Amino acid sequence: MRDFDLKRLQNTQLEILKEIDRICKKHNIEYFGTWGTALGAIRHNGFIPWDDDIDISMKWNDYVKFEEVCKYELDSKFFLQNSETDKYFWNPYNKLRINNTTSMDKRLTHLKCHWGICMDIFPIVAVPNSKISKLKQKIYSSIYIGLGFIPYILNVNPNEDSKLSKIIRIIPNKVLKVLKKWLIPNKGITVIKRHLLKEITKYDFDKCEYWEEIFSEGGVTGIYKKEIFSEHILVPFEDVQIPIPKEYDKYLSQCYGDYMKLPDETQRCGHGDTIVDFDKSYEEYTTRLDK
Repeated sequence: MRDFDLKRLQNTQLEILKEIDRICKKHNIEYFGTWGTALGAIRHNGFIPWDDDIDISMKWNDYVKFEEVCKYELDSKFFLQNSETDKYFWNPYNKLRINNTTSMDKRLTHLKCHWGICMDIFPIVAVPNSKISKLKQKIYSSIYIGLGFIPYILNVNPNEDSKLSKIIRIIPNKVLKVLKKWLIPNKGITVIKRHLLKEITKYDFDKCEYWEEIFSEGGVTGIYKKEIFSEHILVPFEDVQIPIPKEYDKYLSQCYGDYMKLPDETQRCGHGDTIVDFDKSYEEYTTRLDK
């Protein structure tokens, strides 16, 4: 049940997209509207009416270039979030957030990361042709994601009724505090993650038959024939035009099947129970587990 103005949230996220688009045009960085954003562009000329986020993807070299450019180009209103810029952040992909706003999962108000209104930026990597190399890439990717989740795991709410929280309850508080201090952040883990990322992303786009939105949680659905992302076209999205894969029919069919068919009304929902505030910082909503 939403208790916020969805249209205002969409318009606010559109501000983030416009900032990304500005930077990408200025620095010749290619990006693609993907997932529900690409679907919304084709089916609705903008947001899916009930959608509450924006997704874009970038090929790896562009993804890295965007990270570097943001260090000096990004407007101070925004914050590029990843494990390097926010030690408590656990997702394996970038988010761009608006400072002094709130978009916070009501179950996770105790987690210390930046919770400003945001949109997702997923990396696209080349998938090696060799079966052994594919397996290695998959294993490295799983380890990378697992290591990234350490801040989330060690700070999981022990009052939740989940397997993970039950395990955390077993650990004495003193031990848990030591683990948090030692592991968040941890230079050794950072070095390992950087090495894993180098191995995951080392394959040549031109020589590989498939490309993957490696951390988009799409599973097999996120692996595509490279032709799908070889070129982009511009399409209307609300009051702007955004790039999406030229082969968007193949892309959206792989993601959603009959993508022009509207889902059942019971499935027209967002991404969970969220605190949204356009005028107050997420810091005013944070809580502590030890209260």
